[in-house]
Amino acid sequence: MTVRDRIFISYSHEDEKWRDRFTLMLSPGMGTELNTLWSDQLITPGARWSEEISTAISSSRVALLLVTPSFLNSKFISETELPEILRQQSDGLLVRWVPVTLAWYDSSVLRTYQAAHPTNEPLDELSDVDCRRAILAIGREIKSQLGQFVSLTSSSRSQLCDETKSRLVGRVTVKEELSCGENSVMYLGQKGSAPVIVKAITNGFQDTNLTMHFAEKAQQIALLRDPCFVRIHDLLLDPPMPRCIIMEHITSRPLIEVLDAGQPISPANTAKILRQITRALSEMHLNGMYLGSIRPSDIFVDEENNVRISALSISNELLESERMRGTLVMNYEFMQYLSPEQLDGDHLDAKTDQYALGVLAVQMLRGRHPFAIKKLADLLQLHELHDNPRDFYGEWIEQAPELYHVVRRMMQRDPRKRFASMGEIYDALRPIAGRGAVANAVEEIAKASYMEKIRGRPRFYHDFYEALFTERAYLRERFPSLSRPRQHRMLDIAIEQLLNFRDSAEPTTLSRAAARHVEFELAAEDWDAFQSAFIKCISRIEEDRDIVAAWRASLRPGIEYMKASWGRAHTNLDSSYGA
Repeated sequence: MTVRDRIFISYSHEDEKWRDRFTLMLSPGMGTELNTLWSDQLITPGARWSEEISTAISSSRVALLLVTPSFLNSKFISETELPEILRQQSDGLLVRWVPVTLAWYDSSVLRTYQAAHPTNEPLDELSDVDCRRAILAIGREIKSQLGQFVSLTSSSRSQLCDETKSRLVGRVTVKEELSCGENSVMYLGQKGSAPVIVKAITNGFQDTNLTMHFAEKAQQIALLRDPCFVRIHDLLLDPPMPRCIIMEHITSRPLIEVLDAGQPISPANTAKILRQITRALSEMHLNGMYLGSIRPSDIFVDEENNVRISALSISNELLESERMRGTLVMNYEFMQYLSPEQLDGDHLDAKTDQYALGVLAVQMLRGRHPFAIKKLADLLQLHELHDNPRDFYGEWIEQAPELYHVVRRMMQRDPRKRFASMGEIYDALRPIAGRGAVANAVEEIAKASYMEKIRGRPRFYHDFYEALFTERAYLRERFPSLSRPRQHRMLDIAIEQLLNFRDSAEPTTLSRAAARHVEFELAAEDWDAFQSAFIKCISRIEEDRDIVAAWRASLRPGIEYMKASWGRAHTNLDSSYGA
């Protein structure tokens, strides 16, 4: 297995000046001894270009694409290099593309991937100072993906591997280097017949008190039993160095790689992933542990969207937060999920993790982050997200309004308005992940609106009938014998039944109501007109679009059930006439 410890720079030869600018700006912080920044200028004369490039891509963690019209028009890039880069995404290669000059980005396969810099501000349109700042910001984000690979020389990496093998003699056979984090290097090992992961910690233990505190925290985490947590087999935190943690070996992909593909995750699958994470974090919170942020590089998912969470990575985050107590620990990934209270300097708690998880949910549902955060100043956009959430959430909210209401509550600016606990979120997501009845969060919104503005109010029902008869004029003649007061009360009952509908509890009231409507010779479209007219009238009395969306989501399951029940009753009636 090849270790991915490079950055592959893909560019058109017409754009060599931009390759040189990136190389010049990024080289000092990118471990030049190992040729961490790789481009085709490193290919020796006489070598086979395609083979060299394929090998370089296979050993790279990040592919940095410098996109210009020349890049998009390059036959070699479009037919050979780019397809190979995209193919290797499933093997752990992350793609970062930079809009260098104006080009037809939308006509490229890259349109589905989030750019490393805003596409409306290509680099060549920036001032020289702003351009250098943008390149450095891109470099910092990429560097965070390489972790210790940009800090350790080849000799120190070799020494660390030898010391780790020596430390674990008789316990684990260390086979090969796999990857790294900000404070550690991971190796594939074998304990008996079972594969394991060995995490060798490289820094952060100079202080004795900190060492003891970290050991205590790590031991707490090792006791977590939620099935999402990757099991910790052994903690070797006392001297001699290096300190090692032995953990379960898993084969699931890091969620950050899934997100990097830029493809939205369906609402049902997102809800399934969220439920598993909330259940796991609930156990952490009950044990007094909080993350302060969510890192998709620490979350793993398989093809069935089963979740695993690296407790060892959480250990390192706790270590870092203790080492930097009193300061705001910042890296690119951490910065994407900061909560408003963190920006205000308030203490972290369970609701801070809840907000970060809400941001991650939006990212999964959209296929990209709500907005690009490349530097601290970009966090000023947070107020726009809270003031106009629908503008940032994307089209999925119309397909899954139930999930929208759950996520929006998780991301309330005021922590007091969020869910009381991760357990509450877990319960609210149950029907969405399982596609059962409407989520409680949405249902309660519609019920509150009904009690406050509709129940027992003849004027609303008068307006409703006018809206219904406008859509279906012939229906006015179908209900002549019913007195208005009686009909209004029947509508009250019908709305209450629709809001309380549970498919597991039927057939009862709604199926009987549907059967009674057979005599009115309705069409299937008339049931849709009923909902359409009702929502139209709701929109007149509720200015909040979220309340209207909650009504639509709450009525839909019951209406669809009644329509199906009416159809069955209508068919049975026709059959009896035929007999």
